[in-house]
Amino acid sequence: MTRKPVATKNRLKRLVIAAGMTTSLITGVGARAAIELENWWVRALPPTQTMTAAYGVITNTGDATVTLSDATTPPAKQVELHTTQQIDGQVRMQPMGYPSLAPGERLILEPGGPHLMLMGVDRMPALGSTVTLCVHVSTNESICTDADVRRTAPKDHSHHSMHH
Repeated sequence: MTRKPVATKNRLKRLVIAAGMTTSLITGVGARAAIELENWWVRALPPTQTMTAAYGVITNTGDATVTLSDATTPPAKQVELHTTQQIDGQVRMQPMGYPSLAPGERLILEPGGPHLMLMGVDRMPALGSTVTLCVHVSTNESICTDADVRRTAPKDHSHHSMHH
């Protein structure tokens, strides 16, 4: 006894469409990064300097983990995430990898701790000006903000009063 195939052409189409929709839901296609940049500033240094630092807060306000991948700003040829460490009694800056931030997690970049190192600066931004700073995530999205150029951290610059 020979059996007829159960899957007709239309039934097969529906299965393929359903499988595609399931794959999209599993892989999170369409999910967007939810990164917030707050309180950004760049340290003003003498015009002869070729490096400076940027500070602020990066917060994941979404409901999925986001991986930071890079940062850019027009004045710098290269931007790296650095941390400050005590090594043999001396303060040294060490490059560190860009982290992943869980939902609600924040990365605080401040003097004496992690910061963005702006390298290859041909023209140091002037005190009182602003520069555009962009943080890039692994989904190829960019989140940008304006950072004030200052000598020191703002007086009301308190990360402890912020909450999410």
